[in-house]
Amino acid sequence: MLTLALLVIGFVVNRAGKIFCAGNNFLPDPDPSQVPPLKEKPISPTLACSEAFSLAELLIAIVIVGLLIGVTTVNIQRYQINTKRDAARQDIATIMLALDSFWTEHGRFPSTDEGLGVLTRAREDSIEPIFDQNQQGLDPWGQPYRYRKSAEDIAYTLICLGADSQSGGDGANADISSKDIER
Repeated sequence: MLTLALLVIGFVVNRAGKIFCAGNNFLPDPDPSQVPPLKEKPISPTLACSEAFSLAELLIAIVIVGLLIGVTTVNIQRYQINTKRDAARQDIATIMLALDSFWTEHGRFPSTDEGLGVLTRAREDSIEPIFDQNQQGLDPWGQPYRYRKSAEDIAYTLICLGADSQSGGDGANADISSKDIER
């Protein structure tokens, strides 16, 4: 694709150079008395139109540029989606570390009612909270992370709902869970 684009650009530059050079003669005007008379040659239709781009050439160049823009846009969108999903995984891993610190200090994980907010409060033995409030906040799509802990089970679940902010989905809309993150 890149080779095709370079060929088109080379063709366009070559044609533009021919047009520029044909219309602009930078040599000084010769003395008319010293110039031999020119023989008139018939102008063929192909030579008369050779100094401009044809409509077909312009359309081909526009189509190729449009295709390149389309491919680039799709790749950029895919990169942005993957970047946001990676950021959500990283945030969940960081929150999991803060939850492990809470477990170490209190011998339990926060309840669902306490939520992740308990990590941002200052502790009795320390001035700083386990988790900075600026770090907790929102997932890359602007929604809060979901924290659940059942009363009977020791484990917790931390979920990012993805781009659609709804459970389930696939691709960019797929949920990211703490169960998917390797420790």
